Order: sequence, then structure tokens, then C-alpha cells
Amino acid sequence: MGRLDWNISDRWKTFARVSRFRTDQDMPDFTGGGDSFKLRPQQGSKRNGWNIAADAVYTMNASTAFNLRGAYYQVEDKRDYPDLSLQPSNYRDLWPNGWYEPYLDGRPILYFPEINMGNYGTYGVGSTWWQIPEGYSLHARFNKYLQRHSIKTGSEVRWKRGEAARFRFFNFVVNANATADTTNSPNLQRVGHPWASFLLGALDNNSSAQYVPMQRSDTEMYALYVQDDFRIRDKVTLNLGVRWEYEGGLFDPEYRLPRDMNLTQPIAGLQQAIDPRIPAEVRAIMAQSAGQKGYSYNGAFYFTDQDHPRNVKPTPTQFMPRVGLAWSLDRRTAIRAGYGRFYTPQMLVDQNDTMGQLDLGAYSPVTSILPTVQGVPQVRLSDPFPQGLTPAYGKRYGRYTGLGDNVRWDEYRQRPSISDRLSVSIQRELWARTILDVSYLLNFISRDGYTKNFNMMDPRLSYQYGAQLSVAVPNPFFNYGTVDTFPGQLRSRATVARSDLLKPYPQYLSLLQDWTNGRQARYQTLELRLQRPFHRGLSLLTGYAYVRGTRQEFYDNVDEYDAHWTWIDVPDPRHRLNVSIVWDVPVGRDRRLGSGMTRALDAVVGGWEIAGIYRYESGQYLRFGGLLAPGATPKTIDEVGAGKFWFDTTGFERLPAFTRRANAWQYDDLKGPNYTNVDLALSKRVPLTGGVNLNLRLEAYNLLNGMNWANPSTSIGASDFGQVLRQADAYFGRQLQYTLRVEF
Repeated sequence: MGRLDWNISDRWKTFARVSRFRTDQDMPDFTGGGDSFKLRPQQGSKRNGWNIAADAVYTMNASTAFNLRGAYYQVEDKRDYPDLSLQPSNYRDLWPNGWYEPYLDGRPILYFPEINMGNYGTYGVGSTWWQIPEGYSLHARFNKYLQRHSIKTGSEVRWKRGEAARFRFFNFVVNANATADTTNSPNLQRVGHPWASFLLGALDNNSSAQYVPMQRSDTEMYALYVQDDFRIRDKVTLNLGVRWEYEGGLFDPEYRLPRDMNLTQPIAGLQQAIDPRIPAEVRAIMAQSAGQKGYSYNGAFYFTDQDHPRNVKPTPTQFMPRVGLAWSLDRRTAIRAGYGRFYTPQMLVDQNDTMGQLDLGAYSPVTSILPTVQGVPQVRLSDPFPQGLTPAYGKRYGRYTGLGDNVRWDEYRQRPSISDRLSVSIQRELWARTILDVSYLLNFISRDGYTKNFNMMDPRLSYQYGAQLSVAVPNPFFNYGTVDTFPGQLRSRATVARSDLLKPYPQYLSLLQDWTNGRQARYQTLELRLQRPFHRGLSLLTGYAYVRGTRQEFYDNVDEYDAHWTWIDVPDPRHRLNVSIVWDVPVGRDRRLGSGMTRALDAVVGGWEIAGIYRYESGQYLRFGGLLAPGATPKTIDEVGAGKFWFDTTGFERLPAFTRRANAWQYDDLKGPNYTNVDLALSKRVPLTGGVNLNLRLEAYNLLNGMNWANPSTSIGASDFGQVLRQADAYFGRQLQYTLRVEF
């Protein structure tokens, strides 16, 4: 890293900084060459980057200043470990027919495809990130200080550019269902096994392949703001402000982004050709739907183009008012209150879109395996896609894009989520400069985005007709028309299940609109903070927060079909405690203890600083899917390990097949394991000569080498239901880090 400060004059000061970091992590072979297919767990990556920033401040006079800041970054973040890479010839050894070849084009690296065995592990590589984003920003601010006013106004511009991709490729799912004794809600604790299914080569319906090209998802954001801190009286200050933001939506120079789906435009000739082919008994069942009782042969898909270069049409009127009040009751007590409206930028909400996970529609097709027919697999791992892979045909078929396939797009007239926040805090200095802060925050969220399914079968029909809906019938779209007018994978299936023909738009497999406006949420936080500033070599910060949140969810698929929301408590921990201590140990030269020790001894035992952090979170509330459950809260047993139970599983049973769930999502008093952790750091600075210092730092994460457990399984069909067998995600045993740095 390099930095340059240049004081051009007494009024004009500038600085510039350039930093470069490199972090390459290899993937060692712990098998000693015994993993010929390279199926071992994946680690390793390349994370490198540049960061450049410059800042200039010009003081016009004693009350006026202007600040201009610019920045640039570029990041290289790749899941790149050549020791695990394969060649196409390795694939050919396993699959001589070369079914995979259409999806190999443009991939910078190739791994063994992922095989997901559920609780028995995941092998191979399911996705590979390959990200090289870059960004530019420019900020300008003008400050003017008057007798009672402090006015700030400014602007911001942010540009994001660069290439990225999440190469998903082939993902094979193997579970116990294929070797169970029934197709309707089998008891997988007693029958069936994933390894038995694997030996048969039987794949689950969730298995798929996807072609992913390198993507560009550029975007810009612009903002203006003005704010005034108005001192009404000596002890009362009023803050008034407003901010305007505009986010332009995602832009691809090749115009490959899905833009919109128009479900009101009829598809010429489709109704006349298909309606007579739908079996009469299926049509009679469809007429019993609580919603749409007939078929709609509409649909027109649109990509971005020169006239509509963005994937969404954002609103230009995003004004965010801010009001705040600070009142100093006396020299030890202050009250603060405020209200602010915030619009959440879409690129922050859905970061995956800007990091290579865009759904590019027909430029990035997904091919699902042929579904099971009445529980019987139609394909084997030896030839998973006998029907062939759906080609990446892009815009070739115009408005017919997606017909016979899965279609996904973002809501075109997008309105970002709104967060209205109210806060009140009281600060009081107690003793020895210790400050107590009591704060309350209320956050109302509206227009929260969710995924809307436009092509749902009425779930009530499955409860009424049960297994009859899985019976195979002739596919009315089999070889319909030409590839130009019906390009999707549906045209290659000779039969389909009756349920596939009970959707309002049977010519599509699925129709999913992401970031649909409509959901709401509320969060409340009560926080107590006790802070003793650095005094006599010791500082202490203790914070406790009680967090309570509720949000709208669909209780089950019937409510989703009916678009009926239910307010449900979020499962997040409600109690959170953090304690931070910094102690400048009073031992060494020029300190209270050992002030006369030699420099050599001081270099070893003197001048140390200790910093520690303790963190506690109460357990998460356990969520349950559809099952038969006791009405009262189950007793918590708190035991972990194989054969032991975290909660009493008495009264929990499998939900009978084709039965609507009636159990609660969660119990008020049933939580998973708590989380506790202690980190500690020792550091000291040793003067060498002149202005040169040697900085030594020793850090211990999870100092006590404690164990934090993951939540117990709440899936009634799992063999570990009610048991805690795994450690918490992103949690590890004790880790030590040593840093030696020369400062000058």
C-alpha cells in the first residue's frame, strides 16, 4: 500500500492512496493421490484486488469548505484450484456418448460434477465462481456553517462494471426415495437409502444441468442530498434533511438480460392446436380449481434491447426525508430521537445479480432430467439426459423464448424496498466517565420483494385427488410445431403427469417473477449499552440487545396460491450480548510497574496490550415443515450427539400423504443451541530507531476452543430428526494468527 499527502496550500489539501492485496489459497490433496476422480471436499480460491482513492478538501473561508473524493476498485475472486481440475477426456472416460459437450463451451476450468447424497455428503463441485468486478465512485460535498445552522449538501455517483459468472454446470441429486417401498410419503427412517439409490444410478427429479456464459451486469447509482443541523437553542438541535437516489437497473452490453414477460398476449394458433389434445378428465379436474378454472395460452418474453437497455424500469422519485432532534437536558443527560426513510438499492439486496448469478433465460438454459413416472426413474446416472441438453438459443426465437421451459425474470416496474425507521435514545453519564445508553428502534419495511409463481396448480386438487395426479398422460405438446415456435424441453417429452396439465399456463414449466413488490416486515430492537472510555489503561464496552421481528410469509402452498399473507415471527435470536475489553497492561518502562526495567527486558515483558471480545446469542427458534405435531411446546432436553435428542420428539409424526399441514411454524419456547465465543488479542509496539517501530500482534479466535452446535434437524423424514449432530456453520476450533509488522 502507498499513500501520498500533498498540502498544496493552507486552504487546499489532497491525498491519494493505492493498495494491492493478493490472497491465493491452494487445494491440497489429503488423499495422497487416491482421489482419481477428484471428488474430495473443495477449498481454495484466488482473491486479489486493487483499491485506489483520492481526496481533496478546499477551505474557501472560515465557514465554508468543499470536498471532492473519487475511488476505483477491481477485485479478482475465483474458485480456482487447478489440482482439482479435469479435462474433457476425463468426462469421456465415464460418459463415452458425450452428452455433456454442448455445455462445455466457454468454461475457464472444469471439475467433476456435483453428486449430492443428502446427509451422506456432497462430492464434486456444484458451482464455480469467477468474478472480476470493478467499480468507480465520485463524491462531492459542500459545507456551510452559519451562526445557528450547519448546512451540508452533496452528490454521489457509483458505477459498477466487470465480468462475473457462477458456473453451475451439472448437479446430480441422489436420495433414498428411489429405493423406498412407496412413492407417497415414504418413511425414510426405515426404508430406502441414498447409497442404494446411487448403486442403481437413480437420480432425483431435482437433478439438472445448466449452461452459464460469462456475464456482465453493469449498473449505476446517483444521489443528491441536503441537510441542516439547526441549533434552535443552546441545548436543542433540530436536524432536517432529504436525500434523492436513483438506481438505473442492470445493463448488459450484449442485451442478454431478461426484461419482461407479458402474459396477456395470446400465442397464435396454440389454443386451437392444444386444447383438443388435453384429456377430458384433466380438463374436468382443472375446472374445480379455486382460482383459474381454464387454460390461458398467452405469453411473450422480452430481452433487453437498444430501446430498453435495462432489465427493470425503476422509479425516479425516491425521496427520503430525515428528521432528528438532540436535546441536552443537563451536562450528563441527552435525549435523541429521529425518523428516516431509506430505499434499499437493488444491487445490495440481490448481490448475486451483480456477481454472476443472473438468470439469462435462453442464454443460460437449464435442462432438468426426465421426471419420474409414478415413482419410477426414467434416467440413470450412466446417461442422465437421453433427451439431449436444451441449447442456448438466446434471442433466436423472439417472443417464443421460454415456451415449453422454465421462465424467470425480475419485476419490470421495480420499486425498491422501503424502510421507515423511528428511534429514541437516552444517554446518561454515571460514574467515572461511564456512559449508559438506552435505545429503541422501530423499523417498518414495505414493498419487500418476493418470488411470485404465476404457474401454480391449485394445491387443493392434490389433496383431493392424491396419487391420481401423478398418473402419466400423453403430452399434448410433444413435438408440437417447430423448434422456432416451441423451443423448450417440454416438446421432447412423450408423456407428462396430470398435474403438469393443471397449471394455468400449461405451455410453460414454471413462471417465476423475482423481486415482486408486496411483502411487509416489522422489527423492534431495545438496546442497552454501557461504555467506559479509556481511563487509566482500561476501557470497557458492554452491549445487550433484545430483537423482535415479524414478517409476512405464505403459511403453505394453499396460501401462496391464494396470495394470502400471514404475520409470523422471524426465527432469529432475540437476546444478544457483546462485551469488549481493552487493557493497556501497566508493566514496562514509563509505566506504573517496572518503570526502571532495562530496555531488553521491556522488549519482552513490557508494553503489552490485551483486547478481548465475548459474544453471546440465544438460540434460533426452530422451524418445522408440514407434519403432525403436539399442540404444546415440546420439552427441551438439551442433549447433543448421535442417539441423543435436543427436544422431546414424542407426538411428532409424518403428515399423511395428500394432507394439508395444520401445525405451527415454530413454538414460542423451543430454540436451538445458544452461541458463545471468546476472542483475544495480544499486541505490543517495540521502538527500534528513529521513527521506526516493530508491531507484534498475536490473535486467538475461539480462545477457549469451545463448541457451538448447529440447530437440530426438524425434518420428520430425516434419520436425525430432533438431533444435534453438526457444529454451527462458519464456526471452527481455536485458530491462532501471528502478525509482525514494521512501521515507519
